[in-house]
Amino acid sequence: MPKALTVTLNTGGSGYGISFWEQVYTCATQAFYDMEVKEGSRPGPKSSDSDDTMIGTIYHAFQEIYHWGGVEMRGFDTTTVELRQTAARPWDGPAVIRETAETLFRSYRAKYSPSHMGTVKKVEEPYELPLKKRPWWAPDGMPLTARMDLEVTTTKASCARLGRDHLMVEVGNYIVDFKTAKTRWLNMAWAYAWRIQFAFYMMLWQWMNKNKKLKGLIVAAAFKKTNTHEFFLVRPPTMDTQKAVAEVLHTAWEKYRADPIEANPFHCMAWGRPCLWGKEGVCKRHSGVFND
Repeated sequence: MPKALTVTLNTGGSGYGISFWEQVYTCATQAFYDMEVKEGSRPGPKSSDSDDTMIGTIYHAFQEIYHWGGVEMRGFDTTTVELRQTAARPWDGPAVIRETAETLFRSYRAKYSPSHMGTVKKVEEPYELPLKKRPWWAPDGMPLTARMDLEVTTTKASCARLGRDHLMVEVGNYIVDFKTAKTRWLNMAWAYAWRIQFAFYMMLWQWMNKNKKLKGLIVAAAFKKTNTHEFFLVRPPTMDTQKAVAEVLHTAWEKYRADPIEANPFHCMAWGRPCLWGKEGVCKRHSGVFND
């Protein structure tokens, strides 16, 4: 095992992935502000919920080491891993964020081996849809990228293991997506089943791997409040779901190319929380909604 292990955190996603395009679809102004923050041309909001996001980012980094580092890396000491914001700048966030991610990862490692879900084929694999010869659901000229956490091929043994975790899967190819949440909530399985992100991942994977068949997507969810874990299965999208993904992509592409970029007043209080760009007065178009 190496004396020092350095990891550069992936805080920018895959670039033009489905999360970015969903954000453009919802509110293009917010999407462009957030993109400028990632590019370093705009300071981020003074207040944010980025702590939870960073816990998930660090947790993902540990999972990447665990599943792709080889046998010698399975017992690596999380406290000795050097985390970097960029190749040139160390991550210097609050210690409690790292400690939470470490505790959550160690609770996963204590219960599950790297091969628990099957034979690991790829880790953090980047995908980019070609601009030519595209599937019907992808707008012409639209950059589309993705980064899959894991790709596994289940075996009879791993199917049996997952069955004991109350997850019924078949032998075959699956995408795995790690998620972190504060706690397990009632409709989580339903929400994952209808998530545009997962449908897009499976549509893109199947298009890029035409000679293989994808059985589905496994969500490996980790809950911070209890340090527990649960697996969820998302089936490949039906044609109706694929049409819904296509609608999001085509509408987002139209908004992306629009001039001027339009803010969406119906998103100023999404999920019961104010948009930080409006709350702090950066977005002027609908900031009056926060003065009530």
